[in-house]
Amino acid sequence: METTKNINVHFRYVGLPITDGEIPGICFCYPNKTIAIESYAIIHDYLTTLGSDKSFRIEFIKGADNKYILIMTIVTPNYSSDTNITGINQVDVKKLNDALDNVAYYMILAGYFQKGEFLLLSPTDYHMFKNDIIIDGKIITGNPVYEVDWINILRQ
Repeated sequence: METTKNINVHFRYVGLPITDGEIPGICFCYPNKTIAIESYAIIHDYLTTLGSDKSFRIEFIKGADNKYILIMTIVTPNYSSDTNITGINQVDVKKLNDALDNVAYYMILAGYFQKGEFLLLSPTDYHMFKNDIIIDGKIITGNPVYEVDWINILRQ
């Protein structure tokens, strides 16, 4: 099993507007495209690995400075990865929490910096929908109040 080390990664909240509100999202921002693709390979391995010997957990914990820490832990038969990102604003975590009151899932995306500009990896190829997250020790699950065409949402 390959264990990954923390690399320079930043957090961005993303929201995809829909008729009734928005689908919330987490975007991991990497230093370059190569690292973004390599890092997302771990999520892809989680998605494509069959069986119960895998786990994927995302947690937000409020720090003493009232900023949040994001902890993402992924374990598959091939990888073990821990990512910690500090300094996340409360407003972004609140938007994620509030949006999950109305939609079943949130998105996980990846992007990278190139010549001072932030670019997103193709959402069609590099995305994951997840319905649970831990915020301040409480498990939050999406609530499917709004109808969403999840299969085609990123193709629009």
